[in-house]
Amino acid sequence: MSMVARGNTSSSLDIPKFVFGTLVWGWFIYRVGEQLFYFLLKKLKIPHVPKWTYDPNLKLSENMARKEKWQKKKLFQPEEEDLKALGLQ
Repeated sequence: MSMVARGNTSSSLDIPKFVFGTLVWGWFIYRVGEQLFYFLLKKLKIPHVPKWTYDPNLKLSENMARKEKWQKKKLFQPEEEDLKALGLQ
């Protein structure tokens, strides 16, 4: 007769798997919500600063400079170039 513990059948990987799955779903929901938010702003023609996107025709340093400039802008205070990009001017 062997003395084998057969109490808990769940593995020790359940918690990390749950945390990883939760983080993946959270990231997915955040990204979908962000896309929906910018889509609605554009569709409803609300003046805003468009989301920054990487331009493969520019150098990496130029893209990073554009991103830093974009991050410093306020969402609902667009400049003329932002309005032209949205077609609102």
